[in-house]
Amino acid sequence: MPGPAERRSITKKWDEDSSLPTTAKLQELLLEHEERLKAHFEKLVDKLFLQQVLGDSTEHAGKLSSPVHQPGADRISSKSTKGYQARVPNYVRQMVDGTLTKPAPLGNKVRTGSSINSWSSIEHGARRMKNFWLVYDVSIMLLIFVYACLMGVNLQWTSSTGKEPQWARHAELAFCIVFSLDLMCRVGVERLLFVFGPMRWWNLLDSVLVGMMVVSQITQESAIQSISGLRTLRLLRVLRVMRLARYFAKWPQFRQLRILVASIGESLKVMVWLVLLAFSIIYIFSLILTEGVWPSCHVETGGQELLCHRFGTLASSMMTLFQILYNGLLWGILWDAMEHWDWFFLVAFLMYVSFSMIILGNMMASFLYSLQKKVSKKEKENLIQSEIESKEEFLQQMSAVFRDFDQNGNGAISWTEFQIALEDQRMHAFLSSLELDISDAIGLFQVLDSDGTGAIEHSEFLFGCLRLRGGAKAMDMVRVQMEQEWMHSALLQMRSTLHDLHRIATFESRKTASSDSNLRMDHAMSDASENEQSEWGVTSLAIPRLIDSSPMLNVELRTQIPAEERAVTLHELKRISSNVMLESRHGWADQRTGERVPTAALNLYHFSYHHILPKTAPPGQLTLTLPWRASGSVSIPRKGQQVHQVNEHAALPNASAFVTHTEVSGNSSESDGTLKLHLRLTKGRFTSSPDDGSICADDSDFGVPIEVVCQNSFSYKELLSSEPCRPAWYCSHWWGEPIVSFVNCCQRHAHLRHLEDSEATYWVCGYANRQHELELEIGADDIMASSFYRALQVASGLLLILDKEAKPFSRIWCDYELYAAIMDSDKELDIVTMATASRRHQATAQMLSKNLLAGESAVAKSVREQNFPLSLLQHGLQVCLEDGEATVAKDKQTILSAMANHTDLTSDDARRHLQENLKRANATLHSTFAILAWPQAMQRGLLQDFKQDGELKLPEVLQADADRQSLELSLAHFQDSCVDSAVKMLASGLPPNLTELRLSFEGCKRITDASLSSLGSRFGANLKLLYLDFIGCSKLTDTGLIAVASSLPAGLEELELHFAGCTGIGSAGVNSLRAKLPRGLQSFNATFKGTGINKNFSTKAEFVSG
Repeated sequence: MPGPAERRSITKKWDEDSSLPTTAKLQELLLEHEERLKAHFEKLVDKLFLQQVLGDSTEHAGKLSSPVHQPGADRISSKSTKGYQARVPNYVRQMVDGTLTKPAPLGNKVRTGSSINSWSSIEHGARRMKNFWLVYDVSIMLLIFVYACLMGVNLQWTSSTGKEPQWARHAELAFCIVFSLDLMCRVGVERLLFVFGPMRWWNLLDSVLVGMMVVSQITQESAIQSISGLRTLRLLRVLRVMRLARYFAKWPQFRQLRILVASIGESLKVMVWLVLLAFSIIYIFSLILTEGVWPSCHVETGGQELLCHRFGTLASSMMTLFQILYNGLLWGILWDAMEHWDWFFLVAFLMYVSFSMIILGNMMASFLYSLQKKVSKKEKENLIQSEIESKEEFLQQMSAVFRDFDQNGNGAISWTEFQIALEDQRMHAFLSSLELDISDAIGLFQVLDSDGTGAIEHSEFLFGCLRLRGGAKAMDMVRVQMEQEWMHSALLQMRSTLHDLHRIATFESRKTASSDSNLRMDHAMSDASENEQSEWGVTSLAIPRLIDSSPMLNVELRTQIPAEERAVTLHELKRISSNVMLESRHGWADQRTGERVPTAALNLYHFSYHHILPKTAPPGQLTLTLPWRASGSVSIPRKGQQVHQVNEHAALPNASAFVTHTEVSGNSSESDGTLKLHLRLTKGRFTSSPDDGSICADDSDFGVPIEVVCQNSFSYKELLSSEPCRPAWYCSHWWGEPIVSFVNCCQRHAHLRHLEDSEATYWVCGYANRQHELELEIGADDIMASSFYRALQVASGLLLILDKEAKPFSRIWCDYELYAAIMDSDKELDIVTMATASRRHQATAQMLSKNLLAGESAVAKSVREQNFPLSLLQHGLQVCLEDGEATVAKDKQTILSAMANHTDLTSDDARRHLQENLKRANATLHSTFAILAWPQAMQRGLLQDFKQDGELKLPEVLQADADRQSLELSLAHFQDSCVDSAVKMLASGLPPNLTELRLSFEGCKRITDASLSSLGSRFGANLKLLYLDFIGCSKLTDTGLIAVASSLPAGLEELELHFAGCTGIGSAGVNSLRAKLPRGLQSFNATFKGTGINKNFSTKAEFVSG
């Protein structure tokens, strides 16, 4: 189906076709209204009353006995953005997406009311109040209409008989009392809105008119009543009938009347200037015409009576011209009487008639026409606004319904919760009033669960209800037909493409290796004018045209932006990926092996060696200082000659450059002379380290550089953009990760985090640091002065990108970054890697997250993480931060000193602090990975042997983290694998010093009371918050609830239990829980819908009172 851009192009084409004017205008109007709606909803996002929205696109499992799917089972690919969400207009999706907030932990759902039914209490109360005010407004409107009619009858009676009827005074008094009470009632309800609200002008009119009625009643018998002016003012009370316009504005049947009234109102604003213009013209011409008539009026001449009467004075002239302007007098009669006038006055009279009748009259008609069009357009906008408000109100109602369905507040509706909610007949009536058919509960649940996770996310519920509202429309049927036609066309095109690919593959297979090699060589030589060929046969390419400029521009690219604000956006990362493709189109060689690297395997080492380092060193600003002594066998390198720093351990030189000019200083005949080479770098980086080799030019060896200086160098980020960019995420990764994979991981991360390309900012050391000044960027001995530390402090989270061998765990800098993120509880931690999901052949980015993502439920999180490679989780469970390696040995000592908070690691105190901090950090890291790996390990039966060698037991790893105070784990809907033995292992692995414990076993129907007993026995004495979710666990009985109640710690402050749908629980278990609640309990919430007591409780007092 055509997208927005295609629709606009179609519309433009139609506009150019004169045979389709009506259709083109309709399309243009629809597009204009769509843009206006989108802009409107961007402004109203903050007003929408939504608390949780938009779960992640995931994959769904095979069907269970109920219409939900198990998160641990094999899954087919999810619908992602297809289905309902793809068909919802963009402005509605933006309205929902814009309300994304940081998800609250399990159990932090805000609830009100005794039975936790906002739709039945608050929502129904609001609807009843709304209906009451509607009836009230209609009643007042009818009274106003009756009052206006009685005023007319009264005036007719009085004018006919000469006296006022007796009943008129009683009716006047009654209406005065009613309207006064109405005014006081509105003041009491609206308060300040009565004066400052959107209806303030109507309220002012009401107040004035009611005040006039009160004054009229007070002065009924006084002498003041006889004053004719006051009697006339009484008739102004009929203006109260204008209040009816307030109600007409809401009804589409009165659209034409609204346009007419609005046109009059708009015209009043300009009418003042029109009156002034007309008065000015009339005044000027009145002066001229009066001057021509009045002298003859004082002389007795015949035939001048009419002219003297009409133009004898200035006032009569102005009135005559006013009558001519508005057709109150025929100007031809006056023209006949002017036959004896002087020609000057005749011309003036004709000019006035021409101007007033042709120009001024047509101008006013044109103004009124344009004003009517403007008002009509505004009326359409009002109708659109009304539709927007209706949809917004519907979404608010559906949001309230979602919160009632979601018994445990985890942001998703399970099948059990769905069943429990639909058992209430009031819910049936409420959804029916919203035009939602719920006769087929199972089918409705499966339709709303569009991504097949086995739980309905908040966004799925809202989008689904929007689509299901009302019956099927003709547009729906046409859309289905169009999609079928599109799929048929796509399949035909795919078949044709596969046929072409097969022909190409057959043709290529017939080529010999030699001919293929010759073809590639010829193609490489064809671009020799743009590229430079070195003696090693490796091509050095120019800067990509996306960022290319003259060479001298590079000197000006250095900025004052601090290193921590040199983050790259996702858009810039995509540019980098395309630059790599362009730069390496003839193949780059690996510096160590000399072998050509495929484009898909190019990494940051290759990109830095062949592109970043040469392009961030300004030409002529790189200087090598070499020891020099004049000799007949060694000559000074000439301008344009190529020099290299050769490393015997690598196939390619460490660096290559061309000489721009040379300088010799000191006594060249002695050993203290120096030679300075000013170079234009083409590859790599020159260093003064003996391990990196000596400088060579042709067959001459100049030795190891004394000093390497690169002035005015800049970072690759500065080459891409000169604007500062603060990082939202700090990227920790191995430079050997392919750049294409790295960018794919960042794209997936931004998609899951709902970040736009401009909002997704990542700090990548290879692009942010000035590679020719690393000593300055990293710092000397203080790691807190390094760019790494500063950027990590600025970023909101750490994005750890792992390759298939988990190389970052073996790098000390990556280990330190992970250490800093783990020790900071406010720092987010996301782990992304490229892996092949089940039933897929192509690798995709898979992500783990320490916390729930925005708008994500615990069920969606477990589905999202189910395909993360177990091998990487095993690496994470065994990594030791102190074992990381560093390219520079000094860096490791600096990092370990930072971990120990001591500069001198030789002291006993420093070593002790280092060991304590490392032990704590490693335990926290291992327990974090144990929690992330728990669902997969439980599903595959690897909890006690995760590495399948008998040495890695997840319960022991988790329990070893003695400093962990909070644990949140969801095993919801793992129906087959979550059994009593698995729960017992989880209970045995609970850390001993927990203060907050949140566990969800929703839909795990195989667990029994033994699981509750195991968990209860492991509740620690320090526990302050406890959240347990067993919704739909049908095998639980009062015995298990009694075991939990008996194990509650005395110091517990917050307790939330969910046993909805557990049919085996009755009054015995609830009474035991009621009797054993800790005295210091401050917050309590429990759901027992679908159990023996079939009631929910939101406060401790409500629960204790029964």
